[in-house]
Amino acid sequence: RESSLNDLWICSRENKMDSKRKRNRSSKDVGSADEMGVWDVELEGIRANIKKDLMRFDALLGARQESLRRREALLGALVPGEPTHKRKATMPAHLKHPQDPLRTVGKSIGSDIDHAVTIAKLKSKELEGKESRLQVISATPMFRIKLVDQLESLSPYQVKAMLASYILEERVLDVSSAYKLMAANVLPHTELRASLFTRWMENAVGDIFPPNLVRIIYEYHAQSPKGVEFKLELSSLYPSIANSYASVVDGKHGYPGAATNRGASQYIQAVFPEDVFATKVTLSQPRFGVYAEQGWPTEGNYLHAHMVIEIPKSQDAYEADSKTCEWVTVGRVRSDEELENGAIEVPLELPEGHARVFRLWNEDRSLNTYVVTGTFELE
Repeated sequence: RESSLNDLWICSRENKMDSKRKRNRSSKDVGSADEMGVWDVELEGIRANIKKDLMRFDALLGARQESLRRREALLGALVPGEPTHKRKATMPAHLKHPQDPLRTVGKSIGSDIDHAVTIAKLKSKELEGKESRLQVISATPMFRIKLVDQLESLSPYQVKAMLASYILEERVLDVSSAYKLMAANVLPHTELRASLFTRWMENAVGDIFPPNLVRIIYEYHAQSPKGVEFKLELSSLYPSIANSYASVVDGKHGYPGAATNRGASQYIQAVFPEDVFATKVTLSQPRFGVYAEQGWPTEGNYLHAHMVIEIPKSQDAYEADSKTCEWVTVGRVRSDEELENGAIEVPLELPEGHARVFRLWNEDRSLNTYVVTGTFELE
């Protein structure tokens, strides 16, 4: 029987070592997974080891009880007449040894339980860390603004490629978010700027103002065009004229300036980087400098009543195709109100109070005319 117990104890140790080797291999196998997955695998291995150890413990305990019953029966046969329940059965010396199989398996179970508790604590700590990191990158107003800034720096093709890559290659696809992106209610350009301003306000002062008041603040907050550098664009370039931003905002009325060639649908326009609130534009007749050398003053009146200032009816439509978009007249030249050196102030009435593109041209697009001005200053 002692030999049987020793065999069980040796078998228990060998199985325990095999289990540890398998557990180590399991950890290596999942080395490419994240820590959470590794810990789940390790906890599963610990649970399996504890289950096996409990089965071994039951088997050893059953063998121990059987050994004690046989010893008691043997003592009763050697000492007749004495009740067996009064006899003291002493435990064999080898069973009191520190390497007792029951004690070894019990220690193994305790060690596995301690290990499982440690792993559970580490997993809980990692979960708390991930939750805190999720809070750090929550959708605050500033986080939204930064994402919009990144999108605006990309071309339409790059944005489409990013969305397609997310849908095709992401390991776990958030279908709800993907559908929201694809079916989003696209805001007009002016509303998009207003929404961005609202996020700036939320970031600065929180949500203390109601939405309608924020909108009123936005309407009055829009940038004044005075001093803001714009891009000067012409349908064609008349030779020997500066045709630059600096030449039309230098304050020298009547001097070059900008001018187009003669033709239909000729124009000069100012394109601002953002919407601006403009109430007037100052133009000037071609009178001095290169204009005089080229004979412009003697050719007639170039800034007359048929010359108008127009803006795109829709900024989005203009950006999609500036040649086919619809234009709205917001100001008309009155040459009978010339100021010093041929300067002419044209009052502007913008439907929404703000715009980004301001174009000077003849309201009759079919006429072959020059478009020329020494000044193009908006206020």
